[in-house]
Amino acid sequence: ARLSGLTPFVLRAWEKRYAVLRPARTATNRRQYSDADVERLTLLRKLTEAGIAISGVAKLPDAELRVLLRKVEEEGRNADGDAKDYAGWCAALMRQAQQLDSGGLEHSLREAERQLSRSAFVDHVVGPFISDIGSGWREGRIRVVQEHHATGIVRAVLTDLLRSAVPPSGAERVVSSTPGGQHHELGALLAGLVASTAGRAVTHLGADLPAEEIAAAARDLGTAEVLLSIVYPPDDAQTFGQLVELVRLLPSDVRIVVGGASAPAYLARLDHPSLLYIESTAELREYYSASRQHD
Repeated sequence: ARLSGLTPFVLRAWEKRYAVLRPARTATNRRQYSDADVERLTLLRKLTEAGIAISGVAKLPDAELRVLLRKVEEEGRNADGDAKDYAGWCAALMRQAQQLDSGGLEHSLREAERQLSRSAFVDHVVGPFISDIGSGWREGRIRVVQEHHATGIVRAVLTDLLRSAVPPSGAERVVSSTPGGQHHELGALLAGLVASTAGRAVTHLGADLPAEEIAAAARDLGTAEVLLSIVYPPDDAQTFGQLVELVRLLPSDVRIVVGGASAPAYLARLDHPSLLYIESTAELREYYSASRQHD
């Protein structure tokens, strides 16, 4: 985990779900990873961080992964000032956040959404910006007031985009939220936006909701899926208890899709068939694409 930059949970999930590699085993059944295994996992991590879904590259041989990574990195270096300059968008957003520039920040977010595809906007601009704001606050690079101010504007923009979406007739209903003890809802809004773009009728419930309230909303709306974001902290007893309670309250045919930086820490302690861990918005989009093909 330390050498590859992946968490133990993600290592096991990729091995089980996508068969990215088959590590050797000791006599006591512990996994043993070779240097080649670590290199492969590192390549896959870098590609998924660039927005490529793990399901699309999991079976590629190492040589093809290296070629693909070089191509992705080269495209990133060649992007200078046009709509593909994702780093430029993010740098501008962070600068406006630090300056408490409300109008500029909102304008830049809406302009990025207008110029870019929805997937590029979510995966490469607003998603990384949200992550940078969160890490900047935890590391002391930005002040609390700057984090709160930027978060409020991002929340408003994402909520507007979600509310303005018109789902197709008979669309499957989905709710998004964060469980009790989790106050950071931007990840849930992003997940809802991806689901909406995939043709789902999404109702965002807000943050820090008791399990019984999420379950009641899911039942009243007739939802087939609940999207949860669990960001921080990774070890809150209340959040874990709420997740256990939600699994108990929801019908077994309602899928609970969980993402966020701290999600692996909770799901490692709770194994249930209705729970599905999704690592990124790109993987969530791939999940909906696969569901559509199956339907």
